[in-house]
Amino acid sequence: MKRTFLFGFLALIFLSGCKCGTDLPAKYTFAYGEWRGAFQTSEGELPFLFEVKHLNNDSLEFTLINGKERITTRNADIIGDSLIAELPVYESVLIGKIKGTGKDTLEGVWIKTAYDKETAIPFKAVFGGKYLFASRNTQIPTDISGTYATTFIDSGSTEQGIGNFEQAALEIRGSFLTPTGDYRYLTGIVEKDSVFMSGFDGASAYLVKGKIFGSKISGKLISASGKFRAFEAIKSDLAAMENLKTEIDLQQPIRFSLPNHLQQNLTFPSEKYRNKVVVLQVLGTWCHNCIDETQYLAQRSEMWKKQGVEIIGLSFERTDMEEKGRDNIRRLVERFNVKYPILLAGSPKPESLQKTFPQIKEMLGYPTTILIGKDGKVADVHVGFSGPATGKFYQQYQEEFESKIAKLLK
Repeated sequence: MKRTFLFGFLALIFLSGCKCGTDLPAKYTFAYGEWRGAFQTSEGELPFLFEVKHLNNDSLEFTLINGKERITTRNADIIGDSLIAELPVYESVLIGKIKGTGKDTLEGVWIKTAYDKETAIPFKAVFGGKYLFASRNTQIPTDISGTYATTFIDSGSTEQGIGNFEQAALEIRGSFLTPTGDYRYLTGIVEKDSVFMSGFDGASAYLVKGKIFGSKISGKLISASGKFRAFEAIKSDLAAMENLKTEIDLQQPIRFSLPNHLQQNLTFPSEKYRNKVVVLQVLGTWCHNCIDETQYLAQRSEMWKKQGVEIIGLSFERTDMEEKGRDNIRRLVERFNVKYPILLAGSPKPESLQKTFPQIKEMLGYPTTILIGKDGKVADVHVGFSGPATGKFYQQYQEEFESKIAKLLK
């Protein structure tokens, strides 16, 4: 395991409570293959799928199966009678004690860290899981594919969003979009008048339970931590939502001098960025929509660079430990082979944000993307990111964003 910090300490505590090594006659006596895990919520199981492989070099490969996405790490091992899998990028790890005579059951915790404090959420897993949800329906249900104008209800307050889903027979996939981003890959089944979906990517885990009333779906979106949002979704090809506008004081020029994960400082503005279009990506490695945006920008950065576009990432990390913040950025850079600089800008706490970015009056969401024209002035500010799980909305985002860049280049 490369990352030590708090995960290692908690893993030792977890392992000390079991008969480490006594249940397994050998290190790799384990049921390799596909597994079905589940977090228990007040609304029932929140299921997820994963696969564990034993590689030829005597190491393990752990893969979360999150819809069409595969999230793979080789920072995984069996220590004593427990499987430990450190999930990529996020400060997140699964620790499961191997149980059962056939070594086909795991019981453990998902540990996630924010501001150097750990939260442990219990889970159970069984070997051989290929399906998130089991259907008892022998008939093909009504197809509810399409776009839905969605209202989320939280303790009396509401937020407008969009649901976008594709259904094939019993199986359904898609996501919900909000003004600050999307809920990433959600997959599941439609059974009679009900829909069940879930998603787990290492940063967050969600369960969707809804009832279908013709062209309307009413239900709840529940997280593994127990929090939930009620929603009402009405089918509509005209579904739209508000675009949040982060206010920037244009009287204050944007200036900063910050280190990257290698402790190399970058200063802006500088001669390197003169007469260039600059994309400032305000992100955090804890933010799943920021990860999706980083992958998108990394794929285009070299092509755009030849056209006169430079990208700079400013990462606000949920830690007060500078070394840990740099390590978070390093793992993000390595995972997506990021060629543009990502700088450690502080933490998302208001005082840290104001110190680095006094021009921003209030940060409305992560990621926030700022376009700066060749004249050095802010040309556009966009809050949120519609990722690949959103289908046509992801394509629409790319077209609109790249159109803005093309105009600035002219």
